Amino acid sequence: MRRILLVLFSLALCAGGPPAAAQAKSTDEVINLAPARAEGALARGISVGPFTLSNRMREDYDVTVFPTLLGQRRDGSLFARSDPAARASARRLLAEQVRAFPLAPGAARSVLARVKRVPSGGRGLYATLVFRATPARLLPAQSIRNVFQLNASLLLDPRRALVRFHAGAIRTEQAGPGLRSFVPVRNTGTGIAPVGGRLVVRDAAGAVVTSVRMATQRILPGAVVDLAAPLRTGLPRGAYTIQARLQGGRRDASAQGALRLFATDHVATRAARIATFGTPTAYRGEDVEIAGRFRNAGNVAFAPRGVVEITRLGDDRPLRRVALRVDRAAPGKLGSFSAKLALPGAARSYGLTVRLLDGPRELDERTTSVGVVDRPPLSRRVQDAITRHAVPLVVLLLLALVGAAAALLLRRPVRAPAAAGERRLLDLNLASAAELELLPGIGRAMAQRIVAQREEHGPFGSLDDLAAVRGFGAGRIEALRDRATVTLSATKRR
Repeated sequence: MRRILLVLFSLALCAGGPPAAAQAKSTDEVINLAPARAEGALARGISVGPFTLSNRMREDYDVTVFPTLLGQRRDGSLFARSDPAARASARRLLAEQVRAFPLAPGAARSVLARVKRVPSGGRGLYATLVFRATPARLLPAQSIRNVFQLNASLLLDPRRALVRFHAGAIRTEQAGPGLRSFVPVRNTGTGIAPVGGRLVVRDAAGAVVTSVRMATQRILPGAVVDLAAPLRTGLPRGAYTIQARLQGGRRDASAQGALRLFATDHVATRAARIATFGTPTAYRGEDVEIAGRFRNAGNVAFAPRGVVEITRLGDDRPLRRVALRVDRAAPGKLGSFSAKLALPGAARSYGLTVRLLDGPRELDERTTSVGVVDRPPLSRRVQDAITRHAVPLVVLLLLALVGAAAALLLRRPVRAPAAAGERRLLDLNLASAAELELLPGIGRAMAQRIVAQREEHGPFGSLDDLAAVRGFGAGRIEALRDRATVTLSATKRR
């Protein structure tokens, strides 16, 4: 069975971005959607669109169309929710003109969406029409199938929207060499709420040290968005208070926070980024081992909280959450995380999402998919292990052979140690003055007198001839009998 890799191109998600048609050149081989967004007033029975999908690829595609609700991240970006609850809610509110159609190369097709009903509670309708284009057939030479997913956002406000929002506690984080404050704002109203404001920082004496205007953000009902404000540089060490005055529609709100700098422009910040998280191997009926590493991107040592969520592919609802064991890491250093978990159910593939958290705040996440397979037999595992480690095994074998050959070449018979009586004797007729000094009881002066006696009167005939040297007596001569000797050839020369 050919392996199919789904490459999902999610285009035109951001509400403030240009349409996908303006971003692609006419010569690009893409599936193009225009417009990427439609806004207006909400009413039952109205049609939204049309949205035109054009095929600039060289192959036929089968297109499916379905609605789902929009979500919003804390940075303000919009995304198409993929959980079944969001799709079911969107189906009750919206109807697409057509659910499936073929799209030949160079062809284009326009689709309308119709509002079937208005959400309860006077809320607006914020959804997306998803166009998923799959190649009609997989060519024999292909092993990868490109699946394009394009989203047309529908932002439909109620005619009488209730503007209401709530601001949480202000937090400040390190942003490179500077500081950046965030005001979390939740839209509790029924329509999109454009919220902005001004942030003021005061020192311990109450004096204003900086004042920053925050950019206005459009927040979907129920979403939480962090309004960001960069602070001026050069704030010295000390304690500060932060106040924010927010405006949205005709409503105002305020927020407060504390800031303590341990050095100029430096606040204790906890941040982490996942460095490595590979796809684990899942054998049927066995636990799966999760392992990875993260980098401490903050400026204080800490261990983030970690969880891994198990989902079925295509469904964002977690089937199970398992806590990760996370090591403590110093700023800029790597730490590891791990877990052992059992996959629920009997599905053939699952999605695994690792999340690093600091309290309720998400620091980073990484998602991978894992396929469940049967463990191969022992013989196959041994063969695979040998294949994977063939090069190291060959190197180790060669090193062992070289070492054995060297040991054989260097082996020499070991002589037995000499006996005490077999000590090497020093020849008095051939030894130098320096060598004579090594004899017991012979110093420099005595050695020079022995050399002088030998040069003046010729070689010694025996050890007893040392009596002619000044300072030698019978006792000193006896002490040298096991350490010195005279050679016959030297005696003949005498």
